[in-house]
Amino acid sequence: MNLFSCKLELTPKYHDLKNWNEDTQKVFGEHAKYLETALQNQVALFVGRTDDTPAKNYGLFLIQAESLQAAENFATQDPVIKNGIMTVTVQPFRLLRTADDLKKYNVW
Repeated sequence: MNLFSCKLELTPKYHDLKNWNEDTQKVFGEHAKYLETALQNQVALFVGRTDDTPAKNYGLFLIQAESLQAAENFATQDPVIKNGIMTVTVQPFRLLRTADDLKKYNVW
C-alpha cells in the first residue's frame, strides 16, 4: 500500500456563506459519513481541516491505496466532490515521522 494526501478546497461559489443551504449541509453530512467509514475501514488514517474563513479553509486527509489512480478514485467519490462543493488534489505522500500522542488535540 502507498500513502496519498487529499486536499479539499471549497469551490469559489461556497466561499460566500450566502450560497450555503440545507442541501449543502446535507452533502457535508454525507461527506462526514464517507470519511468516518474510511477511517473505520482503515482506508483513511487521519482526517482534518483548517479553521479559517471559507475562502482560506481546506480539508486534508491521508489515505492508503494501491496506486494514485485508486486514491483519486476514492477521493472523487466523496459527496462534496461529486456535488461540486469542493475540489480535491491527490498527491503521493511520504511519511517521515509521527508524534507519539496526537490525542491531546481536540477532535471535531
